Amino acid sequence: MRRRVGIVAALAAIYIAGAGLAFAEAVAETVFTDGVVNRKDAAGKLRALELGDKLSSGESVITGKAASAELKLLAGASSIKVRQNSVLTLGEKEIAGRKQTVLQAVLGAASMKFEKLGAKEPFVGTSSCIAGVRGTEVEILAAMDGSSVIAVRSGAVQLESGGVSVDLGENEAVEVKPGQAPGPKFAWIGKELDFSSWDRGKLEGYLADPVGSVAEVGAQLASYRADMEALLPELAKQKAAYDEAYARLKDLVDAKKDDEAAALRDSEAFPLMQAQGTLILNIRYYALTALSLRRYVLGGMYMEMKTRHPKGQGDPAFSQFYDAYSRVLGDFEAEFVPQLVDADI
Repeated sequence: MRRRVGIVAALAAIYIAGAGLAFAEAVAETVFTDGVVNRKDAAGKLRALELGDKLSSGESVITGKAASAELKLLAGASSIKVRQNSVLTLGEKEIAGRKQTVLQAVLGAASMKFEKLGAKEPFVGTSSCIAGVRGTEVEILAAMDGSSVIAVRSGAVQLESGGVSVDLGENEAVEVKPGQAPGPKFAWIGKELDFSSWDRGKLEGYLADPVGSVAEVGAQLASYRADMEALLPELAKQKAAYDEAYARLKDLVDAKKDDEAAALRDSEAFPLMQAQGTLILNIRYYALTALSLRRYVLGGMYMEMKTRHPKGQGDPAFSQFYDAYSRVLGDFEAEFVPQLVDADI
């Protein structure tokens, strides 16, 4: 990936280095692992996930074949089970004026059971949708083509994708394709969704139309780009205001006008810094979610096609796919990579 640092990456690096934002706040603890289970931290380091490990915002749990893990949220008695060959990311986003945890099943399958936590209930989702929960037991499936299913065993979920919201109640489920509105609701009554057969069907659909599948991922990335870019002008405005306030604050400190400096710091400098932090949090949420799409979905699509077409671009089927893949990848690198820090990549 090319690195051209943008305003978000530059400011985020400063905030992370100085702990100005609580990016490292622990939100979950590991209570069970079986088989090969790894954690990927916010600095990009991959290591084994151990019993008792606490996980922070920005980290991911990655399970291997025949492996699984169970986490509990530190706020309340909620539990998350991550099944085999899955990736679960602990994200963070400002929603309705509050910093909220977002549990993203990026690939594979996870089941989540939430106790009623009031305003602190987390959000859930995949790389193509986000949902609010209320006293919910929910199953999430995320296929290799970016499609997902959200199924509610009990409680309620309000899901949003493609600018469209849908409410799910007990024994209801919905499928979401990347870049599209949720599909029609369907009944879900049973012990567990059959992930393997559903994912196999998604693989077959992808192989039947790889160019169309890449286009759907491109549409999802375009949606995240629009959400992210809508926040960038406000961040630039806040940064300019903060820089101006900081210059005045420095002059007051140099002049030893301590009371005036303290008043300016509390009334202008700190609020402006906090406003920047909130904007960075949301912009990074979109950039990191896009990175998950690129890494686990687009990357998986490429490997599936490369395995089946070893001649590479000498094979017309692979060549058509690769042209579409390269366009989407180029857009990702131009639009999202500048807003990521080195540790993300």
